[in-house]
Amino acid sequence: MTKKIIVIGAGLGGLSAALMLKIRGFDVCILEQNSFAGGKAGERIKDGFRWDTGPSLITMPFVIDNLFRESGACREDYLTFETIDPLCRYFFPGNPNILNASSDPDRMVRSLSQISPQDAKHWNDFLEYTRKLYRLTADLFLYSPIHEVRDLLTFKNLLRFPSLLQIDAFRSMHKAVSHYFQDPNIRQVMDRYATYVGADPGKAPATLNIITFVEYGLPVAYIKGGIARLSEALVKRCHETGVPIRFNTPVKEILHNGKRITGVRTDNDHISTSAVVANSDAVSTFETLIRGKERTTRRLTKLEPSLSGLAFFWGVKGTYPQLAHHNIFFAKNYLEEFHHLFVTRDISPDLTVYVAVTSKKDPGHAPQGCENWFVLVNMPYLSKGHDWDAWIPEVREKVLEKLAEFGLDMRNRILTESTLDPRDIKHLYGSNRGSIYGISSNDRRTAFRRPANRNRALKGLYFCGGSSHPGGGVPLVILSGKIAAELVTRYERI
Repeated sequence: MTKKIIVIGAGLGGLSAALMLKIRGFDVCILEQNSFAGGKAGERIKDGFRWDTGPSLITMPFVIDNLFRESGACREDYLTFETIDPLCRYFFPGNPNILNASSDPDRMVRSLSQISPQDAKHWNDFLEYTRKLYRLTADLFLYSPIHEVRDLLTFKNLLRFPSLLQIDAFRSMHKAVSHYFQDPNIRQVMDRYATYVGADPGKAPATLNIITFVEYGLPVAYIKGGIARLSEALVKRCHETGVPIRFNTPVKEILHNGKRITGVRTDNDHISTSAVVANSDAVSTFETLIRGKERTTRRLTKLEPSLSGLAFFWGVKGTYPQLAHHNIFFAKNYLEEFHHLFVTRDISPDLTVYVAVTSKKDPGHAPQGCENWFVLVNMPYLSKGHDWDAWIPEVREKVLEKLAEFGLDMRNRILTESTLDPRDIKHLYGSNRGSIYGISSNDRRTAFRRPANRNRALKGLYFCGGSSHPGGGVPLVILSGKIAAELVTRYERI
Protein backbone atom coordinates (compact mmCIF):
# COMPACT_ATOMS: atom_id res chain seq x y z
CA MET A 1 0.00 0.00 0.00
CA THR A 2 1.38 3.40 -1.02
CA LYS A 3 2.15 5.64 1.94
CA LYS A 4 0.01 8.77 2.27
CA ILE A 5 1.75 12.09 2.88
CA ILE A 6 -0.20 15.19 3.90
CA VAL A 7 1.23 18.54 2.80
CA ILE A 8 -0.13 21.48 4.78
CA GLY A 9 -0.21 24.56 2.59
CA ALA A 10 -0.14 25.13 -1.16
CA GLY A 11 2.59 27.75 -1.08
CA LEU A 12 5.51 27.37 -3.48
CA GLY A 13 7.35 25.17 -0.98
CA GLY A 14 4.36 22.88 -0.47
CA LEU A 15 3.67 22.59 -4.19
CA SER A 16 7.34 21.78 -4.80
CA ALA A 17 7.39 19.15 -2.05
CA ALA A 18 4.18 17.54 -3.29
CA LEU A 19 5.45 17.24 -6.85
CA MET A 20 8.75 15.74 -5.75
CA LEU A 21 7.01 13.26 -3.44
CA LYS A 22 4.57 12.22 -6.13
CA ILE A 23 7.28 11.37 -8.63
CA ARG A 24 8.97 9.33 -5.88
CA GLY A 25 5.88 7.17 -5.60
CA PHE A 26 4.10 8.59 -2.56
CA ASP A 27 0.36 9.20 -2.29
CA VAL A 28 0.22 12.95 -1.66
CA CYS A 29 -2.59 15.32 -0.73
CA ILE A 30 -2.30 19.08 -0.16
CA LEU A 31 -4.57 20.83 2.33
CA GLU A 32 -4.76 24.61 1.83
CA GLN A 33 -6.67 26.95 4.15
CA ASN A 34 -7.21 29.63 1.49
CA SER A 35 -9.12 29.51 -1.78
CA PHE A 36 -5.90 30.12 -3.73
CA ALA A 37 -2.42 28.64 -4.04
CA GLY A 38 1.00 30.26 -3.95
CA GLY A 39 0.96 31.80 -0.47
CA LYS A 40 2.58 35.22 -0.62
CA ALA A 41 3.26 34.75 -4.36
CA GLY A 42 -0.35 35.44 -5.25
CA GLU A 43 -2.22 38.20 -7.05
CA ARG A 44 -4.93 40.76 -6.45
CA ILE A 45 -7.39 42.05 -9.06
CA LYS A 46 -9.59 45.10 -8.54
CA ASP A 47 -11.27 47.69 -10.77
CA GLY A 48 -9.41 46.59 -13.89
CA PHE A 49 -5.99 46.57 -12.20
CA ARG A 50 -3.89 43.51 -11.35
CA TRP A 51 -0.99 43.23 -8.88
CA ASP A 52 1.38 40.56 -7.61
CA THR A 53 0.99 40.34 -3.83
CA GLY A 54 4.60 39.40 -3.16
CA PRO A 55 7.75 39.05 -5.26
CA SER A 56 7.84 40.60 -8.72
CA LEU A 57 11.27 39.30 -9.75
CA ILE A 58 12.65 35.76 -9.85
CA THR A 59 16.26 35.14 -8.88
CA MET A 60 17.89 31.81 -9.72
CA PRO A 61 15.20 30.93 -12.31
CA PHE A 62 17.09 27.72 -13.09
CA VAL A 63 15.66 26.36 -9.81
CA ILE A 64 12.20 26.57 -11.40
CA ASP A 65 13.47 24.99 -14.63
CA ASN A 66 14.91 22.10 -12.63
CA LEU A 67 11.68 21.60 -10.69
CA PHE A 68 9.63 21.27 -13.86
CA ARG A 69 12.24 19.02 -15.46
CA GLU A 70 12.33 16.71 -12.44
CA SER A 71 8.54 16.54 -12.41
CA GLY A 72 8.60 15.35 -16.02
CA ALA A 73 7.72 18.58 -17.79
CA CYS A 74 9.31 21.52 -19.59
CA ARG A 75 8.99 24.92 -17.95
CA GLU A 76 8.72 26.67 -21.32
CA ASP A 77 5.39 24.89 -21.90
CA TYR A 78 3.96 26.61 -18.80
CA LEU A 79 5.81 29.86 -18.18
CA THR A 80 7.60 32.53 -20.19
CA PHE A 81 10.63 34.14 -18.59
CA GLU A 82 11.53 37.70 -19.58
CA THR A 83 14.54 39.84 -18.77
CA ILE A 84 14.32 43.12 -16.90
CA ASP A 85 16.77 45.97 -17.32
CA PRO A 86 17.25 47.90 -15.18
CA LEU A 87 16.80 45.39 -12.39
CA CYS A 88 15.83 48.28 -10.14
CA ARG A 89 15.90 52.06 -10.30
CA TYR A 90 17.17 53.75 -7.14
CA PHE A 91 16.29 57.28 -6.02
CA PHE A 92 18.26 59.04 -3.28
CA PRO A 93 17.18 61.96 -1.06
CA GLY A 94 19.07 65.13 -1.88
CA ASN A 95 20.76 63.56 -4.92
CA PRO A 96 19.35 64.26 -8.40
CA ASN A 97 21.21 61.29 -9.87
CA ILE A 98 19.51 57.92 -10.07
CA LEU A 99 21.06 54.47 -10.18
CA ASN A 100 19.85 52.02 -12.81
CA ALA A 101 21.07 48.71 -11.41
CA SER A 102 22.00 46.17 -14.05
CA SER A 103 23.32 42.62 -14.16
CA ASP A 104 25.53 43.72 -17.05
CA PRO A 105 28.83 44.60 -15.30
CA ASP A 106 29.82 47.36 -17.73
CA ARG A 107 26.39 48.96 -17.59
CA MET A 108 26.40 48.72 -13.80
CA VAL A 109 29.80 50.42 -13.57
CA ARG A 110 28.58 53.25 -15.81
CA SER A 111 25.49 53.70 -13.67
CA LEU A 112 27.51 53.65 -10.42
CA SER A 113 29.81 56.28 -11.92
CA GLN A 114 26.86 58.67 -12.02
CA ILE A 115 26.76 58.45 -8.22
CA SER A 116 30.42 57.97 -7.32
CA PRO A 117 33.14 57.50 -9.96
CA GLN A 118 35.55 56.34 -7.26
CA ASP A 119 33.23 53.67 -5.89
CA ALA A 120 32.35 52.48 -9.38
CA LYS A 121 35.93 51.28 -9.72
CA HIS A 122 35.33 48.79 -6.89
CA TRP A 123 32.18 47.19 -8.29
CA ASN A 124 33.91 44.27 -9.98
CA ASP A 125 35.97 43.60 -6.85
CA PHE A 126 32.83 43.58 -4.73
CA LEU A 127 31.06 41.30 -7.19
CA GLU A 128 34.01 38.92 -7.10
CA TYR A 129 33.85 38.95 -3.29
CA THR A 130 30.15 37.99 -3.41
CA ARG A 131 30.87 35.34 -6.05
CA LYS A 132 33.40 33.76 -3.70
CA LEU A 133 30.83 33.72 -0.88
CA TYR A 134 28.35 31.99 -3.17
CA ARG A 135 30.91 29.45 -4.31
CA LEU A 136 31.84 28.63 -0.71
CA THR A 137 28.35 28.43 0.73
CA ALA A 138 25.74 27.57 -1.91
CA ASP A 139 26.10 23.78 -1.96
CA LEU A 140 26.07 23.54 1.80
CA PHE A 141 23.66 26.28 2.84
CA LEU A 142 21.20 26.36 -0.09
CA TYR A 143 21.01 22.92 -1.64
CA SER A 144 21.59 20.58 1.32
CA PRO A 145 19.67 19.75 4.52
CA ILE A 146 22.23 21.46 6.73
CA HIS A 147 20.75 20.11 9.97
CA GLU A 148 21.32 16.49 8.90
CA VAL A 149 24.63 15.22 10.27
CA ARG A 150 25.10 12.69 7.48
CA ASP A 151 24.75 15.48 4.90
CA LEU A 152 26.81 18.01 6.82
CA LEU A 153 29.76 15.75 7.62
CA THR A 154 30.38 14.34 4.18
CA PHE A 155 33.95 13.87 2.97
CA LYS A 156 33.43 16.72 0.51
CA ASN A 157 32.20 19.05 3.24
CA LEU A 158 34.99 18.05 5.62
CA LEU A 159 37.48 19.06 2.95
CA ARG A 160 35.57 22.31 2.53
CA PHE A 161 35.40 23.27 6.24
CA PRO A 162 38.78 25.11 6.35
CA SER A 163 37.62 27.35 3.50
CA LEU A 164 34.36 28.07 5.37
CA LEU A 165 36.41 30.31 7.62
CA GLN A 166 36.40 32.67 4.63
CA ILE A 167 32.60 33.12 4.49
CA ASP A 168 32.83 36.45 6.37
CA ALA A 169 30.45 35.52 9.19
CA PHE A 170 31.98 37.75 11.87
CA ARG A 171 31.27 41.20 10.49
CA SER A 172 27.99 42.67 9.36
CA MET A 173 26.75 43.10 5.81
CA HIS A 174 27.05 46.85 6.26
CA LYS A 175 30.68 46.68 7.41
CA ALA A 176 31.62 44.49 4.45
CA VAL A 177 29.81 46.82 2.04
CA SER A 178 31.54 49.80 3.63
CA HIS A 179 34.92 48.20 2.98
CA TYR A 180 34.29 48.47 -0.75
CA PHE A 181 32.14 51.60 -1.04
CA GLN A 182 32.43 55.01 0.59
CA ASP A 183 29.45 56.81 -0.92
CA PRO A 184 26.44 56.58 1.45
CA ASN A 185 24.00 56.19 -1.43
CA ILE A 186 25.81 53.20 -2.89
CA ARG A 187 26.09 51.70 0.58
CA GLN A 188 22.31 52.03 0.88
CA VAL A 189 21.83 50.08 -2.34
CA MET A 190 24.06 47.20 -1.25
CA ASP A 191 22.68 47.19 2.30
CA ARG A 192 19.20 46.82 0.85
CA TYR A 193 19.75 43.12 0.11
CA ALA A 194 19.43 42.34 3.81
CA THR A 195 15.70 42.98 3.37
CA TYR A 196 15.52 39.96 1.03
CA VAL A 197 15.72 37.86 4.18
CA GLY A 198 13.95 40.35 6.45
CA ALA A 199 17.11 41.40 8.29
CA ASP A 200 18.98 44.51 9.43
CA PRO A 201 22.16 45.08 7.35
CA GLY A 202 23.85 46.47 10.45
CA LYS A 203 23.40 43.13 12.25
CA ALA A 204 23.08 40.45 9.56
CA PRO A 205 26.32 38.54 8.90
CA ALA A 206 28.30 39.59 5.85
CA THR A 207 27.90 36.04 4.52
CA LEU A 208 24.49 37.17 3.32
CA ASN A 209 26.17 39.37 0.74
CA ILE A 210 25.78 36.27 -1.41
CA ILE A 211 22.33 37.74 -2.13
CA THR A 212 24.00 40.49 -4.12
CA PHE A 213 25.70 37.89 -6.29
CA VAL A 214 22.43 36.00 -6.76
CA GLU A 215 20.90 39.16 -8.23
CA TYR A 216 23.86 40.49 -10.21
CA GLY A 217 25.94 37.42 -10.99
CA LEU A 218 23.24 34.84 -11.79
CA PRO A 219 20.25 34.96 -14.12
CA VAL A 220 17.12 36.81 -13.00
CA ALA A 221 13.73 36.86 -14.67
CA TYR A 222 10.22 38.23 -14.68
CA ILE A 223 7.40 35.82 -15.47
CA LYS A 224 5.11 37.00 -18.25
CA GLY A 225 1.71 37.70 -16.76
CA GLY A 226 3.08 38.10 -13.23
CA ILE A 227 4.77 35.93 -10.63
CA ALA A 228 1.40 34.41 -9.68
CA ARG A 229 1.57 32.50 -12.95
CA LEU A 230 4.23 30.33 -11.27
CA SER A 231 1.78 29.24 -8.56
CA GLU A 232 -0.82 28.62 -11.26
CA ALA A 233 1.61 26.49 -13.28
CA LEU A 234 2.64 24.39 -10.29
CA VAL A 235 -1.01 23.76 -9.41
CA LYS A 236 -1.50 22.57 -12.99
CA ARG A 237 1.48 20.23 -12.65
CA CYS A 238 0.03 18.85 -9.43
CA HIS A 239 -3.25 18.13 -11.17
CA GLU A 240 -1.46 16.54 -14.13
CA THR A 241 0.57 14.25 -11.86
CA GLY A 242 -2.40 13.30 -9.69
CA VAL A 243 -1.78 15.41 -6.59
CA PRO A 244 -5.14 16.59 -5.19
CA ILE A 245 -5.33 20.06 -3.60
CA ARG A 246 -8.16 20.64 -1.17
CA PHE A 247 -8.71 24.39 -0.94
CA ASN A 248 -10.62 26.10 1.89
CA THR A 249 -9.48 23.27 4.16
CA PRO A 250 -7.56 24.64 7.15
CA VAL A 251 -5.81 22.07 9.32
CA LYS A 252 -6.96 22.46 12.91
CA GLU A 253 -4.51 20.06 14.54
CA ILE A 254 -1.55 17.85 13.73
CA LEU A 255 -2.12 14.66 15.68
CA HIS A 256 0.60 12.58 17.33
CA ASN A 257 1.19 10.01 20.05
CA GLY A 258 3.98 11.93 21.71
CA LYS A 259 6.70 10.54 19.49
CA ARG A 260 5.30 10.23 15.96
CA ILE A 261 2.75 11.90 13.72
CA THR A 262 -0.52 9.96 13.52
CA GLY A 263 -2.73 12.24 11.42
CA VAL A 264 -4.28 15.64 10.90
CA ARG A 265 -7.67 17.02 11.82
CA THR A 266 -9.69 19.48 9.76
CA ASP A 267 -13.15 20.88 10.47
CA ASN A 268 -14.80 17.96 8.72
CA ASP A 269 -12.26 15.19 8.58
CA HIS A 270 -9.64 13.16 10.40
CA ILE A 271 -6.94 11.93 8.03
CA SER A 272 -4.57 9.23 9.21
CA THR A 273 -0.95 9.60 8.18
CA SER A 274 2.44 9.04 9.73
CA ALA A 275 4.11 11.86 7.80
CA VAL A 276 3.25 15.53 7.37
CA VAL A 277 5.12 18.16 5.35
CA ALA A 278 4.17 21.53 6.82
CA ASN A 279 4.49 24.40 4.39
CA SER A 280 3.15 26.48 7.25
CA ASP A 281 5.33 28.73 9.41
CA ALA A 282 7.28 26.47 11.77
CA VAL A 283 6.76 28.66 14.84
CA SER A 284 3.03 29.12 14.21
CA THR A 285 2.65 25.40 13.50
CA PHE A 286 3.88 24.47 16.98
CA GLU A 287 1.95 27.32 18.59
CA THR A 288 -1.43 26.61 17.00
CA LEU A 289 -1.50 23.09 15.53
CA ILE A 290 0.55 20.84 17.83
CA ARG A 291 -0.34 20.07 21.43
CA GLY A 292 1.94 18.61 24.06
CA LYS A 293 5.24 19.95 22.70
CA GLU A 294 5.55 23.05 24.87
CA ARG A 295 9.34 22.83 25.19
CA THR A 296 9.83 22.99 21.42
CA THR A 297 7.23 25.74 21.15
CA ARG A 298 8.98 27.88 23.79
CA ARG A 299 12.33 27.44 22.07
CA LEU A 300 10.94 28.50 18.69
CA THR A 301 9.00 31.49 19.99
CA LYS A 302 12.19 32.90 21.52
CA LEU A 303 13.69 33.32 18.05
CA GLU A 304 13.44 36.87 16.69
CA PRO A 305 10.95 37.13 13.78
CA SER A 306 11.94 38.85 10.57
CA LEU A 307 10.57 42.21 9.58
CA SER A 308 7.05 42.52 8.21
CA GLY A 309 5.61 44.91 5.65
CA LEU A 310 2.71 47.14 4.72
CA ALA A 311 1.66 47.04 1.08
CA PHE A 312 -0.58 49.47 -0.77
CA PHE A 313 -2.14 48.30 -4.02
CA TRP A 314 -2.72 51.47 -6.00
CA GLY A 315 -4.32 51.81 -9.37
CA VAL A 316 -3.03 55.19 -10.50
CA LYS A 317 -4.04 57.58 -13.22
CA GLY A 318 -1.33 58.39 -15.75
CA THR A 319 1.91 56.76 -16.85
CA TYR A 320 5.28 57.63 -15.37
CA PRO A 321 8.34 57.21 -17.60
CA GLN A 322 10.64 58.20 -14.71
CA LEU A 323 9.78 54.85 -13.09
CA ALA A 324 11.12 51.42 -14.04
CA HIS A 325 9.59 48.01 -13.30
CA HIS A 326 11.17 48.10 -9.82
CA ASN A 327 11.94 51.31 -7.93
CA ILE A 328 13.35 52.20 -4.53
CA PHE A 329 13.01 55.64 -2.90
CA PHE A 330 15.45 55.66 0.00
CA ALA A 331 15.12 57.23 3.42
CA LYS A 332 17.84 59.65 4.47
CA ASN A 333 19.17 57.32 7.18
CA TYR A 334 18.68 53.69 6.19
CA LEU A 335 20.26 52.15 9.30
CA GLU A 336 18.13 54.32 11.58
CA GLU A 337 15.08 52.89 9.81
CA PHE A 338 16.16 49.38 10.85
CA HIS A 339 16.60 50.58 14.43
CA HIS A 340 12.90 51.43 14.41
CA LEU A 341 12.03 48.09 12.78
CA PHE A 342 13.86 45.83 15.23
CA VAL A 343 14.58 47.83 18.40
CA THR A 344 11.83 50.36 19.06
CA ARG A 345 9.45 48.42 16.76
CA ASP A 346 7.59 51.47 15.60
CA ILE A 347 7.28 53.62 12.50
CA SER A 348 10.45 55.37 11.40
CA PRO A 349 10.10 59.13 10.84
CA ASP A 350 11.52 58.63 7.34
CA LEU A 351 10.64 55.55 5.28
CA THR A 352 12.21 53.75 2.35
CA VAL A 353 9.53 53.05 -0.27
CA TYR A 354 9.51 50.25 -2.84
CA VAL A 355 7.30 50.60 -5.92
CA ALA A 356 6.81 47.76 -8.42
CA VAL A 357 4.95 48.51 -11.65
CA THR A 358 4.37 45.28 -13.57
CA SER A 359 2.29 47.11 -16.16
CA LYS A 360 5.62 48.35 -17.51
CA LYS A 361 6.12 44.78 -18.78
CA ASP A 362 2.50 43.68 -18.89
CA PRO A 363 0.31 46.59 -20.10
CA GLY A 364 -2.79 44.49 -19.49
CA HIS A 365 -2.25 44.81 -15.74
CA ALA A 366 -3.75 48.31 -15.82
CA PRO A 367 -6.36 50.14 -17.92
CA GLN A 368 -5.03 52.25 -20.77
CA GLY A 369 -3.40 55.43 -19.52
CA CYS A 370 -2.94 54.00 -16.01
CA GLU A 371 -0.41 51.98 -14.03
CA ASN A 372 -0.61 49.38 -11.24
CA TRP A 373 1.61 50.35 -8.33
CA PHE A 374 2.53 47.81 -5.68
CA VAL A 375 3.90 50.03 -2.91
CA LEU A 376 5.70 48.34 -0.03
CA VAL A 377 7.34 49.67 3.12
CA ASN A 378 9.15 47.58 5.72
CA MET A 379 7.31 47.32 9.03
CA PRO A 380 8.06 45.76 12.43
CA TYR A 381 6.58 42.36 13.21
CA LEU A 382 3.42 42.35 15.32
CA SER A 383 3.88 43.31 18.96
CA LYS A 384 1.59 44.31 21.80
CA GLY A 385 0.69 47.98 21.71
CA HIS A 386 0.71 48.34 17.93
CA ASP A 387 -2.32 50.23 16.65
CA TRP A 388 -2.42 49.33 12.97
CA ASP A 389 -5.74 51.08 12.37
CA ALA A 390 -3.96 54.31 13.30
CA TRP A 391 -0.61 53.38 11.74
CA ILE A 392 -1.89 52.61 8.23
CA PRO A 393 -3.08 56.17 7.43
CA GLU A 394 0.07 57.55 9.07
CA VAL A 395 2.30 55.37 6.89
CA ARG A 396 0.23 56.21 3.82
CA GLU A 397 0.84 59.91 4.42
CA LYS A 398 4.59 59.30 4.85
CA VAL A 399 4.66 57.34 1.60
CA LEU A 400 2.90 60.15 -0.28
CA GLU A 401 5.35 62.67 1.21
CA LYS A 402 8.32 60.52 0.18
CA LEU A 403 7.08 60.18 -3.40
CA ALA A 404 6.37 63.92 -3.58
CA GLU A 405 10.01 64.58 -2.62
CA PHE A 406 10.94 62.99 -5.93
CA GLY A 407 8.36 64.84 -8.01
CA LEU A 408 5.61 62.23 -7.84
CA ASP A 409 2.59 63.95 -6.29
CA MET A 410 0.06 61.10 -6.23
CA ARG A 411 -2.56 62.53 -3.85
CA ASN A 412 -5.20 63.02 -6.53
CA ARG A 413 -4.05 60.28 -8.88
CA ILE A 414 -5.00 57.13 -6.97
CA LEU A 415 -8.10 55.65 -8.60
CA THR A 416 -8.38 52.51 -6.51
CA GLU A 417 -6.63 51.30 -3.37
CA SER A 418 -6.38 48.35 -1.00
CA THR A 419 -3.84 47.29 1.59
CA LEU A 420 -2.06 44.26 3.04
CA ASP A 421 -0.74 44.78 6.58
CA PRO A 422 1.08 42.51 9.08
CA ARG A 423 -2.24 41.36 10.53
CA ASP A 424 -3.30 40.17 7.08
CA ILE A 425 0.03 38.42 6.59
CA LYS A 426 -0.47 36.53 9.84
CA HIS A 427 -4.10 35.65 9.01
CA LEU A 428 -3.67 34.68 5.35
CA TYR A 429 -0.34 32.89 5.55
CA GLY A 430 -0.09 31.86 9.21
CA SER A 431 3.15 33.80 9.54
CA ASN A 432 4.63 34.10 13.01
CA ARG A 433 3.72 37.60 14.27
CA GLY A 434 3.14 38.74 10.71
CA SER A 435 6.77 38.25 9.69
CA ILE A 436 7.48 37.82 6.00
CA TYR A 437 10.63 35.66 6.14
CA GLY A 438 10.23 33.51 9.27
CA ILE A 439 12.96 34.21 11.81
CA SER A 440 15.30 37.15 11.28
CA SER A 441 18.84 36.75 9.98
CA ASN A 442 20.30 39.26 12.44
CA ASP A 443 22.69 36.66 13.82
CA ARG A 444 25.55 34.69 12.29
CA ARG A 445 24.04 31.49 13.76
CA THR A 446 20.76 31.96 11.90
CA ALA A 447 21.48 29.33 9.23
CA PHE A 448 21.70 26.68 11.95
CA ARG A 449 18.93 28.10 14.17
CA ARG A 450 16.38 28.29 11.35
CA PRO A 451 13.88 25.42 11.77
CA ALA A 452 15.14 22.22 10.15
CA ASN A 453 13.38 20.49 7.28
CA ARG A 454 13.07 17.36 9.43
CA ASN A 455 11.77 17.97 12.93
CA ARG A 456 13.44 16.14 15.81
CA ALA A 457 10.61 16.59 18.32
CA LEU A 458 8.14 14.51 16.30
CA LYS A 459 9.01 11.72 13.88
CA GLY A 460 7.24 12.14 10.59
CA LEU A 461 7.06 15.95 10.78
CA TYR A 462 8.84 17.86 8.02
CA PHE A 463 8.95 21.56 7.15
CA CYS A 464 9.34 23.57 3.97
CA GLY A 465 8.76 27.20 3.07
CA GLY A 466 10.30 30.53 3.98
CA SER A 467 10.36 29.89 7.73
CA SER A 468 12.50 26.75 7.41
CA HIS A 469 15.86 25.95 5.84
CA PRO A 470 17.22 27.37 3.54
CA GLY A 471 15.04 30.51 3.92
CA GLY A 472 12.72 32.93 2.16
CA GLY A 473 12.42 34.00 -1.45
CA VAL A 474 11.02 32.10 -4.44
CA PRO A 475 14.01 29.88 -5.29
CA LEU A 476 14.80 29.04 -1.67
CA VAL A 477 11.26 28.01 -0.75
CA ILE A 478 11.18 25.77 -3.83
CA LEU A 479 14.49 24.27 -2.74
CA SER A 480 13.08 23.78 0.76
CA GLY A 481 10.25 21.73 -0.72
CA LYS A 482 12.68 19.58 -2.64
CA ILE A 483 14.88 19.07 0.44
CA ALA A 484 11.83 18.10 2.53
CA ALA A 485 10.77 15.60 -0.13
CA GLU A 486 14.26 14.08 -0.19
CA LEU A 487 14.17 13.64 3.60
CA VAL A 488 10.71 12.09 3.51
CA THR A 489 11.97 9.65 0.90
CA ARG A 490 14.94 8.84 3.12
CA TYR A 491 13.06 8.30 6.38
CA GLU A 492 9.55 7.23 5.36
CA ARG A 493 8.98 3.93 3.58
CA ILE A 494 6.50 3.90 0.71
